[in-house]
Amino acid sequence: MAKLLRSNGAIEELSIGPSPECLPRLQELVGGYIEVVPIGGTKDLRDVLVVNDDGSALRLPVNRYATMLARHVLPFYGIVRGDVVRATIEAGGTTRERFL
Repeated sequence: MAKLLRSNGAIEELSIGPSPECLPRLQELVGGYIEVVPIGGTKDLRDVLVVNDDGSALRLPVNRYATMLARHVLPFYGIVRGDVVRATIEAGGTTRERFL
């Protein structure tokens, strides 16, 4: 299960699964190209934020909740902007991951 964290503070439940439509759906939800930001998890399950890769350049509104979730990786990613998808992914090897 995934959640859409809107920059206005609203949170919506999402159903996103592994499929050819997953990438376009994520791009639609965040409004552009995506970047996956790891925010925690275990060896087998990873918590991630899927953010708009151009959020700063596009001057999207700051997403305070997502920024708080990513505070330990902020030196690398800065302030999180725009709508964000929070998901848990299952590691399927070193290169394959799927959204639960």
